[in-house]
Amino acid sequence: MNSNKDEEVRNQILSSAKRIFQKYGLHKTTMEDIAVEAGKGKSTLYYYFKSKEEIFEVVARAEMDAIIAKAKESLNGVDGMKMKLRKFLTSSIYEIKQTTNLYSLVKGEMKGDKEFLDKLSGVLNVMAEQPVIEILQKGMQSGELSFLKESELSKAANILIVIMRGIITYLFFENDDNETIELAIRLITDGV
Repeated sequence: MNSNKDEEVRNQILSSAKRIFQKYGLHKTTMEDIAVEAGKGKSTLYYYFKSKEEIFEVVARAEMDAIIAKAKESLNGVDGMKMKLRKFLTSSIYEIKQTTNLYSLVKGEMKGDKEFLDKLSGVLNVMAEQPVIEILQKGMQSGELSFLKESELSKAANILIVIMRGIITYLFFENDDNETIELAIRLITDGV
C-alpha cells in the first residue's frame, strides 16, 4: 500500500473508533465494532494497530492535541501574561471537560486506570509545556514575572502544568462545577 492510502485508511479507522468509543466506552468496544463502523475487516485493523487499547491511546492523543491547539488559538488578541495564562488554563480545562463529556462511558472506566491516566498526563505535559513557557517568557519580558529567572522557566511551566493536571483530575472525577474551575484558575493566576 502507498503511504497516502495507508494514512487514509488509518484515519478512517481512528474516526470510526472515536464514534464507537463515545457510544460504547472502551471496555465494551471490540475490534469487530470498530471494523464494522469503519467498513473494514478486522485484519485491516490489526495491520495498523495491535489492539483497541492502542487505537484508544491514539484517539486520546489526537483529542489532547486538538485541546491544546484550541487553547493556544484562544490566546490570539489577549494581552498581558496573567490574562494569557488565565485564558490558556481556562480554555484547556473547558476543552478537556467538553471532550471528556463526549466519552462519558470511558470517563467512568478510566477512573481506576492509573497507568493510562499517567500516560495522558505525560502527553499533556509535553503538549502544554511550550505554550506555557512562551506565556511565562512574555511575563518576564514585560516585568510581570520579575522574580522568575530564565533558568527556572521550564520548572515553572511544569509546576503550572502539574497544578492544571490536578485541577483537571479533580474536575474529571470529583467535581464538575464551573464556579470551582473559575476559582481555581483565579487562585493560580492572581495568587492566594
